[in-house]
Amino acid sequence: MIVTVACAVLGYPVAYAAARLRRPWDVAVLACVVLPFWTSVLVRTYAWLVLLQRTGLVNQALAGLGVVDEPLALVHNEFGTVVAMVHILLPFMVLPLYAAMTKIPMSEWTAKGRLIASFALCGFANLLTLDAGAALQVSVSRTR
Repeated sequence: MIVTVACAVLGYPVAYAAARLRRPWDVAVLACVVLPFWTSVLVRTYAWLVLLQRTGLVNQALAGLGVVDEPLALVHNEFGTVVAMVHILLPFMVLPLYAAMTKIPMSEWTAKGRLIASFALCGFANLLTLDAGAALQVSVSRTR
């Protein structure tokens, strides 16, 4: 459930921004969302391991800034799993929301705010179900 909520909190504003921006900015935002699809899940997961391990860049930066005295345990626990799963599943939240939002004419974004909100929330509820199912599938396969 944490992964689904994180994907929703991060994904909805990104989809909204991409839907409201004009070219080439909308393409740039979507490229940042789609680029991870071109990389293997195994490579992305390993990259998170490298970044979040005790001697990784995140712990080195925190120690260099004086935020922590000793390295934090950021991988092989719930935090590391959530970070990696959000990274993998975020495009599955952003892209359908973006597709739905681009169907709404720009003139209706401000004039009919309630209609848009209800439309977006209906689609959003469906996406929460799909994203939660994908997150559940990943966590079940992780425990095997």
